[in-house]
Amino acid sequence: GIEAADLEISDLRRRTGIVPQNPLLWPDTLLANLTYGLDDCTMEEVEEACRVVGLTDFIRRQPKGYDSFVGDNGIALSGGEKQKIAIARALLGRPMLLILDEPTNHLDQQSIRDLLASIVRLDYKPTIVVISHNESIRSVVDRVVSLDEGRLVASAVPEQSRSIEGSVA
Repeated sequence: GIEAADLEISDLRRRTGIVPQNPLLWPDTLLANLTYGLDDCTMEEVEEACRVVGLTDFIRRQPKGYDSFVGDNGIALSGGEKQKIAIARALLGRPMLLILDEPTNHLDQQSIRDLLASIVRLDYKPTIVVISHNESIRSVVDRVVSLDEGRLVASAVPEQSRSIEGSVA
């Protein structure tokens, strides 16, 4: 309900969570990577974000749990694990706008469906923008917007039935 021109850029950045296609991780622990830039999140909030993105079992299997070292840029992790850590970190900031750039890049189809289903069931409701070349993502979104060289070429509501509840664009 606020015009974009009236927003403070710092407030807009604080309310936006962005997960790039190839997320950056630091040579530190899982916990440090999950909470990077977030000074006030509790361990309960960290655990909940990890549950939402499907990291709980992975963390339990680690020798030191949340204190396990991930290596330079997460070299000790798979692409999907790195992606989930980045998504959990974004969720910990409780963004009003969550931008997921190619979230299917490192995840199988069931994992992405489970992930999006969990995100849309959050106790707060961010607007979610998924940037993807993966055509199967159409089955879980409210609207598909197609761009060609930065120009809008199509915008449509998918015809197939949605397989998750909530709102993903």
